[in-house]
Amino acid sequence: MDHLAGSTPVFDKSSEEGLQFRIYRLGSLEVRTTKVHEGEEVIGAVFSICASQTPKAAARGPLPADWEQEKISKVSSYVEHAFVQGGDASSLGCRYYLVLETEMGNKILSERLSDRQLSWVENPKELEDRNSLAKLTRSETCSTGVTVRDMVEYRMKQTKGSTPSSKRYVKATFNRAAGSKSTRKNYVMEKR
Repeated sequence: MDHLAGSTPVFDKSSEEGLQFRIYRLGSLEVRTTKVHEGEEVIGAVFSICASQTPKAAARGPLPADWEQEKISKVSSYVEHAFVQGGDASSLGCRYYLVLETEMGNKILSERLSDRQLSWVENPKELEDRNSLAKLTRSETCSTGVTVRDMVEYRMKQTKGSTPSSKRYVKATFNRAAGSKSTRKNYVMEKR
């Protein structure tokens, strides 16, 4: 509570009965409190709201020389809260990203960044932390024989012309990795 005493809440509202609700942001933590009229302020919840590391973070280690020949064994797409630059403290948006897993256990993170560049990070260190704060939207085991090289070439094609939105890039790349079976299934779902 000592840290809250010197902080200005980002949210401070009272009910008609005098119950006061406050939200403080302390670094990557969001602290929610309540206070009864002329009573003590009580912490009700603490949340981690840290913005994830940029995908340019250091990798866990180099991939083997023949890594491009590895087959994609699983593809997963995620959505996470993202702070909107230039907005106030409560301005949140969302960001989509994709994780490709190879048959040898390597992981590749790919997404469209806010500067419209398409990222490709092999074995990112902070991936498990980032995934724990995000929502898994789709995941599929791949048996189509798509290799890392195929996905690198597909990503390069996506950089030509206008870059799709973050959501569209992840959806299209997911479908490419999962194969046409997933593409047909998603098409049917969208037509409904």
